[in-house]
Amino acid sequence: MPSSTRRVDAREYATLAGGLLVALTVALRRLVFASYGVSPAPIVELWVLAGAFFLAAVPAYALVRYHLVTPLAVTIGLYVVTVFATYAYVLEAGRVSAPAGAAPLLVDLYLWIWFVPLALALAGGGLEYLLRRLFGRHSFVAGSDS
Repeated sequence: MPSSTRRVDAREYATLAGGLLVALTVALRRLVFASYGVSPAPIVELWVLAGAFFLAAVPAYALVRYHLVTPLAVTIGLYVVTVFATYAYVLEAGRVSAPAGAAPLLVDLYLWIWFVPLALALAGGGLEYLLRRLFGRHSFVAGSDS
């Protein structure tokens, strides 16, 4: 019985990464940070989830297709720092019995303006690309040797 091997496309990796970050975002917003922050309108919630998707999908595509590490490192790094900072705030607010919903959480702000960290990450990826071109590393196409 012949085994069929199918090469996975960069778009499939990007879609998987985007979907995972959307799932993580929904879980965090609904389970961990549900009683804090503001409750956005459905269109804002759609904007936030689309942003979570693009924050992972675009850098994952750049990683798989062009071997650029910087965009994914920047977006995921900022996301993790933001989530931990928000969690620390929620724990502190719960400890001192602060009122919930007085202001948007840091993770909410990050996801409302998701295009800014994505633009910064892509600018970092562009710089990585240029530095690799200047110093002779030309493996920017998936499957080429480094």
